[in-house]
Amino acid sequence: MLTTFLASLTSAFDAVDGVTDLPADTGDFSDVTSGDGLGPGINPVLLLLRIPFQLVSQAFFGSYSGRASLSLFGVGGDLAISLRFIPALITLVAVSAAFFGGRYVQRRWGGGRIDAVVVPVVAGFGFALTTVLAALIFAQPLPTLTETFTSTRLHAAGFDAFFGSWFLIAAALCLGRLSALPRPQWWPQVADIPAALRLVAAHALTVTALATLIAAVAMTVQGVRDDTPTAGLMLLLMSPLLLGQLIAHSTGLASLSSSYVSAGMVTSLDSATRETQRANIFDLPWWAWLATLVIGALLLLAASVLWAAGRTRVPNSLVAQISSWLALPLAYLFGGLVAMPLAHAGFSGAMESMGEMGVLRGSVGIAGWTPLLFLLVGAAVELVSRLAGSALVPYVPPRMFSWLRTTGRTPAESTAAATPGPVSGAAGAGATSDAASGNAASDTTAGAEPVAFAPAKQLSPAARKRLRLGLALTGGALLLLIGAIVGINVLSSTMYGPSKQVEQYLTALEDGDAKTASELVDPNVPTKQRALLTNEIAGKAQNRISAHEITKVETEGDTATVLATVTQDGVTTERSFTLQRQGRQAVFFPAWHLTTQDSARLNIVAPGGATTLTVNGVDVDVAGAAEIDDGDATVFSLPALPGDYEVSMPSASKYVEAAPVTARVSADPAQLDSTESQAMIQPSLNSTGEDRIRAMVKEKLDACTKETGPAPDGCPFSVYIYPMETKGTWTIDTYPQIGIVPDSATSWRVSSEFGQGEATFSYTAPDSLWSPGGPTSEQTDFTVSGTVTVDENGELVLSGLE
Repeated sequence: MLTTFLASLTSAFDAVDGVTDLPADTGDFSDVTSGDGLGPGINPVLLLLRIPFQLVSQAFFGSYSGRASLSLFGVGGDLAISLRFIPALITLVAVSAAFFGGRYVQRRWGGGRIDAVVVPVVAGFGFALTTVLAALIFAQPLPTLTETFTSTRLHAAGFDAFFGSWFLIAAALCLGRLSALPRPQWWPQVADIPAALRLVAAHALTVTALATLIAAVAMTVQGVRDDTPTAGLMLLLMSPLLLGQLIAHSTGLASLSSSYVSAGMVTSLDSATRETQRANIFDLPWWAWLATLVIGALLLLAASVLWAAGRTRVPNSLVAQISSWLALPLAYLFGGLVAMPLAHAGFSGAMESMGEMGVLRGSVGIAGWTPLLFLLVGAAVELVSRLAGSALVPYVPPRMFSWLRTTGRTPAESTAAATPGPVSGAAGAGATSDAASGNAASDTTAGAEPVAFAPAKQLSPAARKRLRLGLALTGGALLLLIGAIVGINVLSSTMYGPSKQVEQYLTALEDGDAKTASELVDPNVPTKQRALLTNEIAGKAQNRISAHEITKVETEGDTATVLATVTQDGVTTERSFTLQRQGRQAVFFPAWHLTTQDSARLNIVAPGGATTLTVNGVDVDVAGAAEIDDGDATVFSLPALPGDYEVSMPSASKYVEAAPVTARVSADPAQLDSTESQAMIQPSLNSTGEDRIRAMVKEKLDACTKETGPAPDGCPFSVYIYPMETKGTWTIDTYPQIGIVPDSATSWRVSSEFGQGEATFSYTAPDSLWSPGGPTSEQTDFTVSGTVTVDENGELVLSGLE
């Protein structure tokens, strides 16, 4: 039967959703207005009529949702939207009405325990069916606005609303009817459980009322300053609708939990983005979190006193003892579990087109560990009630806790049972004996008939001493708690605040402590490019940052922005640093981490193939760190701390040396690409190298004079003689004036640009028809050109001298 019904209900949902595909001019649900409505086809009167039915469905976990079809630029798609939150006031009214209605029915018409269970299940089923069908019938239509958007209907009907309303109403009716039945004999042993739930509810409502009132006043004061004085009034007017959220977030924050706002997007292309921001009471102004702690501590003490007065005591019962200790902590844990769905409010939108889907989600709620904090609060109330709460019971009027008591005991009996011991005077002894006997008589009965409250009795000197001690301990503990919270907050904003991280980073820059600076701000480059981030190099840099000052700190959620001024070589620059809060350190304090900044860099241009540089007198291996190496030049861009760096290259030959070049790494982010941060290394010949090249040229020429032919191979001079096989000797009359010009970083061109040479070839001419033979000579001018390079051993090599 149930399966058949669910199938029918599914068909009903599909049928109603199918209205989406109807044209807008059918007139069924268009509600067309003239120009004064909320929009085309939306009647404000009918909208106000429909909203309550949707809120009732949402009060039982329903989701206000709808579907539509879109057509943009000829491409069709399906759109689904959903809004989920619980209007807890409606839930509370409906559940309370069901509870007291079930109680009234049981008292009026009676019935057994089976009837008290079966009838509520059937009645809950009827209520759930009515709730869902009403939400379907009173769905809000959104007719066609343009040709690209088909009509749709928004409603909160669904299986979640059906089963949620069925369960809650059936449970409330059942509990109401069972509460009107006579208590079983074992009831006093577990009577603390409903009392604990009542105390938790009262505690939560009190915290919420005070928090809402304080927030409304604060918003009104701030609104007057911001010229929006109605902000606090709007909060009070919205509080009935947002009662569940107010209760959950107020009690959660008061329990030192945190609230969050989350938003994200997921697509079928495996891309996802999500951002979550959290806040706790310590993100509020100092007066707000201090007031929260003080009021929370006072309410905790008040709850402890009420619990000390209302706790049931059944002697010689292990079950009662266990129930007495566990009822309150478990009730607070249950309250934390209830707060989780109450705090949640979420929105989702999904779009599907051409096989691709995108989902946008947003939600508000409280942290998942909130129920555990509620459990700790319950344990604290239980402990304080046993240690100090019972001593304060005689000072509390009975009417203040009569609603909590379940056994009809007097305050004096509660005090006597909680603090046994002798009292002075015969009257005191008699009072104690009477109270004890009365308590025993009450606890050994079923507890169905309460006894009248007795007036508070005068405390004995021993009781007064215990009371003073309890008050002193409670007050001391409260002062220690407030002092600890204040101290933690002060340390969190100073020693462990975001500005402290920036302070440490800027101090490291001043000291040339590259190791610490790199730990605080990761340069986010490969290890080979971190060659200059060593204390040995950075510590020798001149004109480092000489002073700094934190000027402003702004915190928003888990992100902080710190502004600071830094001074380098007499020039002051403003810097901005971004930090993220990630976890905690030393248990209590937030852990702030500097995000990766744009690293200051030292740009170096060295000869092609360079693998070693000398920076501030330290040889640095830069193999594999080059950004460009085309054979003629090697370009490096290496992260470095602000300062002046002296850059050169180790000499590969005794004839070549590179003059040191000084470049500045600026602390000003606007000067990261400045020419001041560039160092160009140009190796050159020293005087020994130049002399060596000239000597090599002379040696080459002298070697050519040993040749006997008129045109020696590989020599820069020659003469024409017939026949060319004529033998003779060469002498150099004038050596050329050699010029040396760099060709590349490791090669030079040699030429006689400063003066030609002269050479003479002497030989014996043969007799001819025109002249007799004999000794003669031919003189010629010559030039030289060649290339000098450095070999792997650092020696100069002359080639191509012709």
